[in-house]
Amino acid sequence: MSWEEAIERARGSIVPRTYDVLARYPYLQEIRRQLRSVKEEVVKNLDYYIEETRKAVERIGGRFYLADSGKDAVEIAAKIVGRGKTVVMSKNNVAEETWCT
Repeated sequence: MSWEEAIERARGSIVPRTYDVLARYPYLQEIRRQLRSVKEEVVKNLDYYIEETRKAVERIGGRFYLADSGKDAVEIAAKIVGRGKTVVMSKNNVAEETWCT
């Protein structure tokens, strides 16, 4: 199965269930609106939030990497991970978003 097929399969099974849940729990629409507002705030002030994230990561001893493109992100990850290893991603769209950029 190709990467694209796997993503399409996941979308086909998840999206219909999402609409069912939203229909059963209408209060989620208000939470969605609030979340949208917060996302818009972050996008408007992206440089500030990137810097805050960098500080937080470094404060706990982590390393912060900022890629200019999906290609750069893949190169950075490849340097960190090395070759012949398995990578497990926790954000469901991170691979697609990185790969497609």
